[in-house]
Amino acid sequence: MRKREKTINLKKGKKVMNNIKQLTNYDDGVLDNMMGELKNNIHTLQGHTIGVLQAPTGVGKTHSSIRKIIPLMYHQTGVRFVLYVAPQKGLIGRSSLSNHIRSLKKKGHLVSELISTVKSNVTIGDIETQLMNRDDEEIIIVTMTDSFFNKNVDLIETLIIGNTLQMKTLVLLDEAHYGMVSHKDFYEYSLGSKNPEYNAVKFNNVVSILDVSYIIGLTATPIKEQIEESFGTDKYLPLNTYPSKDKLILRTAGYQEPIFYDWKNLGMENSLMKFFGIVSSKQTQLDTQSDNFNLPDECRVKLCGGIKIETPYKDKDKDDKYKLIEILNSDISIPDEWDWDLCLDTSDGISIWRFQDGEINELNKDDMRLSGYVDSDMLVNHLRNDTSRLKFMVVVNKGSMGLDIHNWNFGLSLRVPGTKDPDGVPVVLGGIQWCGRFVRITLPIESLSKYFDNIEDFKLYYSLVNSYQMMLPQSSYWRKTWEEVSNKINSIDDVNKFFDTVESK
Repeated sequence: MRKREKTINLKKGKKVMNNIKQLTNYDDGVLDNMMGELKNNIHTLQGHTIGVLQAPTGVGKTHSSIRKIIPLMYHQTGVRFVLYVAPQKGLIGRSSLSNHIRSLKKKGHLVSELISTVKSNVTIGDIETQLMNRDDEEIIIVTMTDSFFNKNVDLIETLIIGNTLQMKTLVLLDEAHYGMVSHKDFYEYSLGSKNPEYNAVKFNNVVSILDVSYIIGLTATPIKEQIEESFGTDKYLPLNTYPSKDKLILRTAGYQEPIFYDWKNLGMENSLMKFFGIVSSKQTQLDTQSDNFNLPDECRVKLCGGIKIETPYKDKDKDDKYKLIEILNSDISIPDEWDWDLCLDTSDGISIWRFQDGEINELNKDDMRLSGYVDSDMLVNHLRNDTSRLKFMVVVNKGSMGLDIHNWNFGLSLRVPGTKDPDGVPVVLGGIQWCGRFVRITLPIESLSKYFDNIEDFKLYYSLVNSYQMMLPQSSYWRKTWEEVSNKINSIDDVNKFFDTVESK
């Protein structure tokens, strides 16, 4: 009898895993729903409205903008000229954009692209030449920074009109919350700080070409006036509903319950050591399970951590880069098994510390060069690379956008932003953006599930790999941040409950 029951359970387990093996993290259901809503709202965009598409980090806004929005606008409105505008060069020069454009070409679209890179900008002359020599059915895609767009908006409008591309032009605004508060009167409510010098340059420049182009903004963190009809300008229109949690169950990593710590009493050094210990312990647990399940290299992940520190301020004692450097260069002891590198990336340059044999030592320039630590872009590549020693990145002002590191599974904030609206309510846009850096799937389910026959083993390993945990200062700011995050993103417990529903089918 026992043998028969064991056989039945084994068959049931294989059936469940077969169901799991049919799942993918990145099916197009969420994006197709977004495109359906966009299609229904295209008529509202003509000449007077900035459309806003909202979805969490990691869902595929860049993917959808190139592979789905452009073809939709091509067929529905005759769009032939596309401007992809983003706040940073890193967002427009990344290889993923080129991959998405290649996909358009493979689907039969005639496309020419002018992509700015970190080292060089596309010029107005380049764009003019491309437009003058284009085929009638050709799609011209140009990437540019906010700065380039703002400096050349009048010339861009002239190019649109001169090449009879009125309402055949589409402007895609990546990170569309950035610089898009419509007036200084709304700045404090939107961003939580006062800025009497704010003159809404980008917003006004975008509005200036509304009568000749369609404009769609993409954002994971829309500002208040972009989604609240009764607040701010009347130029914004949400084009889609924010995807519900059930639609995101496999598309984003599940969160572990955050660790709220007493940041005032614990101090910077103790906070860092506690954080390093958490990540190290999880890595040991993951490596042990990798061995237990005899998994191949493609399933063995280097877990990484991101650390946000304060901006230096004259004559104030802060958890800033100077205190970090002082701590890392002091004679502190660490566990012998800690064996990794940590980088500090500031606007002034990069620094590297090596944790090894119970000591922390700062690398000199020659050692950094020999290890391949040359610039910010290479640091990101090192974090992604499972064979690299680099495991932790410390940032000051970075982290709100552009750092797409799939194995950033742990985040530590060493600051509490003071952003509040005029009523004293925390404005947590920056906090949500920081937490959003960690929600990307580390290892797609289809890459992992094929190596498992036991559902419980699979759930255990999936939870270790595709979850993230934040260590946040105990404060009303971070409590409100997490309330908003947890209302929109699933916990790892939610993900496992979903697997249980698959198991019961």
